[in-house]
Amino acid sequence: MKVLEMQFRFALLIVFAVIAMAGSGHARAPEEFAQPRPVVITGYQGHAMEPFITRDGRYLLFNNLNDPSENTDLHWAERVSAEEFRYRGKVSGTNTPALEGVPTVDRNGNLYFVSTRSYEQTLSTIYRGRFENGSVAVVELVEGISPKIPGIVNFDAEISSDGDLLVGVDGDLTGGPMPKTADLFLARRAGNQIGRAHV
Repeated sequence: MKVLEMQFRFALLIVFAVIAMAGSGHARAPEEFAQPRPVVITGYQGHAMEPFITRDGRYLLFNNLNDPSENTDLHWAERVSAEEFRYRGKVSGTNTPALEGVPTVDRNGNLYFVSTRSYEQTLSTIYRGRFENGSVAVVELVEGISPKIPGIVNFDAEISSDGDLLVGVDGDLTGGPMPKTADLFLARRAGNQIGRAHV
């Protein structure tokens, strides 16, 4: 499992722009991003990777350092101001001794994240649960996303605001810690099920 977790170190692809364009019908104006400013997480010391702000702007979710030397877990912080969040701790109900990271939440509070907890048995890594005030209930594996091919790992995902679309990554990790390929895919929700879209 540590070998698989090491392979996740490169998993920093950003798909926010794809979801923003799919959800809004247009890209945001470049001037909105002209003045970047650092964000402080008060009470937290360490790496904050794969950040995600909930749709209501109240919470910042992230994972700590994605490295085999650490147990990579999901964390959360609460907004104080536009540039400050107060650290509240690990996200209850999600973390295991395996890697957990890349949180993304739709506007109804459905949290999707990556976890290697069952990859050796299921060849799958995308989980979901209901996020509320730092806790997640009824965590379950999301079926219908993984291609179920040994060595192909879904190491990144982003859910749309309405929860109807999920953009993910198929990474071919059969050659070592760096991917041979990393391809985006689109999945659509039908009821409580999510399946890959043919586009």
